[in-house]
Amino acid sequence: MTIESHVGPELEPDPNAERFWAVPLAELLAQLASSPPGLSAAEARERHMRLGPNTLRPRRGGTAQLLWRQFGSPILLILAGATAVSMATGDFADGAIILTIITLSGLLGFFQERSASRAVGALLARFKHGEPRTMVAAEESS
Repeated sequence: MTIESHVGPELEPDPNAERFWAVPLAELLAQLASSPPGLSAAEARERHMRLGPNTLRPRRGGTAQLLWRQFGSPILLILAGATAVSMATGDFADGAIILTIITLSGLLGFFQERSASRAVGALLARFKHGEPRTMVAAEESS
């Protein structure tokens, strides 16, 4: 299995791919068809044309969808089941306590993820407007 097998335009990691950080450097560079100084300008252009730009895509969806995703975690679904059982057996106090825990957990996750999304958005905006710069070494002509 090569490292290239889990990178590309689809941006979906291959769960069977080797962990690149555990591969010896020489082997990793061979798998990536690269070298310690990096890619040549021609190879970088070719890979850019073949694989597309190296960009992050923002996650689609609004505030309501973000809030809804918070309540889809397995632990919260188990707690929702426990709430239903408690309420069905007439133990309304325990049901209310569990429901409060579910609500607080979901809201906490929502506010944390919204804050993180805004921070990532601000960073991406800085890159879009060209603030960070990358220096590329020119190839020597022979």
